[in-house]
Amino acid sequence: MEQISLKIFQVKAGDCISLKYKGDDEKFHNIFIDCGYSGTFDRTLNKEIIDIKSKNERIDLFILTHTHQDHIGGITKFIRKYGQDDIVDRFWFNGGRLLINFETSNKVSVNQGYELEKYLIQTGKQNVQKIIYGIENYKIFGAKIQIVGPRIEDLDKFLKSWNKDYSILSEKITTNMCDWNKEIAEFNLNNFEEDGDDDNKSSIALIFEINYDNKNSRKILFLADSSPNVIAKNLSNMGYSKENRLKLDYVKLSHHASKGNTSDDLLNLIECNRFIISTNGTNRDKFPHKETFARILRHPLRDKKQKVEFIFNYDTMELRNIFKKHEYQDPNLNFECLYPKKGVTYYELCL
Repeated sequence: MEQISLKIFQVKAGDCISLKYKGDDEKFHNIFIDCGYSGTFDRTLNKEIIDIKSKNERIDLFILTHTHQDHIGGITKFIRKYGQDDIVDRFWFNGGRLLINFETSNKVSVNQGYELEKYLIQTGKQNVQKIIYGIENYKIFGAKIQIVGPRIEDLDKFLKSWNKDYSILSEKITTNMCDWNKEIAEFNLNNFEEDGDDDNKSSIALIFEINYDNKNSRKILFLADSSPNVIAKNLSNMGYSKENRLKLDYVKLSHHASKGNTSDDLLNLIECNRFIISTNGTNRDKFPHKETFARILRHPLRDKKQKVEFIFNYDTMELRNIFKKHEYQDPNLNFECLYPKKGVTYYELCL
C-alpha cells in the first residue's frame, strides 16, 4: 500500500475517518477521527478495527472531536466491543467532566459523551486534567499533529450546555433551506453568517503533517464542525496570512460543507485545491450547501488555472445534481467532483 491511507466512511451526515500511515519506525500506525452514528458503526469503523487487529496493529490515537451524535454516536458500540481489548493507546476528547471536577459534580446524563468519559477515567486512557485546544502540537511516530481549535473560551461556553439531554438530539439544524438550484454566480458572498453553535465551536480541529525523506510531504486539515473564524484567528497567530498562506494537500470541510462554517477569512489563509465533504446529501439540513462551493470557487485568491476537486464520500443522485452541466463546463470555475467506488462504504485516498 501507499505510505498513507485516508478513509472517509459513509456515516450519513456524520464524520468517521481513519488515517493509516507509515511512521518513522517503518511500521503502520492508525489514527481515528470520530466514529459516526451508533447505527453506522458495524458496517464502517468496526470493519476497519477488525482489519487492524488482524495485522497486529494498534489504534495509536482516537480523536472524538465533539459531542454531537453524528460524530460520537458509535462510541458506545466501540466500548462494548473493544473496551476490554486495550487496542487504543490514547484518546482525545473534550467532554464535560474532563473539563470540570467530575468528582464533585452530581449531574447525570445518559449520552455517549458521559459513557466515554467514564470509560476513559476508569481505564486511565486520558489524564482527567488534560484538554485539547489552542495551537499546541504533538508528535506521534514521525507525524506532527498541530491543533488549530478550539479556543479555551469556546470550551467554557460549551460547558454551560453540556448537561442537555443529548439522548434525544440527533444533530443541530443550521438551516433547512436547500440552495442547490442556485447558480454558482448568483450567490451573494459579501455577507457571511457564521454557525453560532457552541457545541460545534468546541470541535477539535487539527493539521496532520508528515514528511518522507524531506521530499514527499503531506499536510491535511481536518476541521470537524469547527468555527471558521476561530480557525482563521489561530492560523493568523501561527504566522499565516494572505501573503503567506498555509499550503495543504487536502481540507476536510467543516460541518459537512455547511455555508456557516467556511468563510473568506479562512480561505484567505489556506492554499488548497482538494476538499473533502462528509455527508450523504439526503439529510434534513440539506448539507452540503452550494454556497460553500461557490465561496471556494469564486475566492479572489484562488488560482483558476488549478482544478479544484470536491471529494464526496457518498455517490448519490442528490450530490450529483448539486451542480449544473454548464457549471462543470465553465473554464472559469474549473472543478470536478469525485465519488467513491461502487460497493464500498468509504472514499479512500492513497497518498
